[in-house]
Amino acid sequence: MKNLQTYKNKWFEFTNYVPHDGQKKLHNVPKEVRHIVACCGRRWGKSYAAAREAEFVVTQENKLVWIVAPTYGTSERIFRILWDNLIIKHQFPTRRKSLNDQYIEFEWGSTIEGKSAEHPEGLIGAGCDLVIMDEASKMNLKKIWQMYVRPTLSDKRGKSIFISTPSGYDYFWELYNMAKRHKEWHSFNSPSWENSISFPLGREEPDIIEAANTISSEAFNQEFGAKFTSMSGRVYADFDRDRNVGYYPYMP
Repeated sequence: MKNLQTYKNKWFEFTNYVPHDGQKKLHNVPKEVRHIVACCGRRWGKSYAAAREAEFVVTQENKLVWIVAPTYGTSERIFRILWDNLIIKHQFPTRRKSLNDQYIEFEWGSTIEGKSAEHPEGLIGAGCDLVIMDEASKMNLKKIWQMYVRPTLSDKRGKSIFISTPSGYDYFWELYNMAKRHKEWHSFNSPSWENSISFPLGREEPDIIEAANTISSEAFNQEFGAKFTSMSGRVYADFDRDRNVGYYPYMP
């Protein structure tokens, strides 16, 4: 494991990738973790960070990596980052490749594919080393994960990354909370302004302040603050589950 972490660091150096503080939460997790649930704000750099993790795995020998997204158009965002870096820039040798089909098979026996949750029949029959569930809150996540993706990770003890901006109290929210209770799972929240490249002033960035002042607090907390919130049916607009919900034993 130590050698793999060293290789990851070297790969980041090779690609001139310097992760911001939020992205470090994705890249530096306890060694026993297999499944990561990353709840991140808009313009956080989700696709770029996920692509670097996929490259780290697929540049090892005999690995299979999937990028699963709500549509092929969505999966292409991460796949194109890999294509531009591994094929266009560095021209790594391949056996077969196609940008349109979102498929690369390298000479060292590793493969990466883009997959669409709209076509779950394409998620059967393989043993994966890593599956990235991109925009996880925008797909039928429970069905796709439990019936199709999770079984592909068993024989190789493969890993998964769920990365998304939240969208209410859905199955992504359930996984986020479940991950707090299992040692092979890890979850974290990271708002948009932890991307110090796009927002060097952090929460005090003028664009962040403008957004906070001009859109509803629910929309801001969800899209920028990466908080799970409900857009409707709320009696008290400033209700926050982290602040306002706790465990209180019954006192007769």
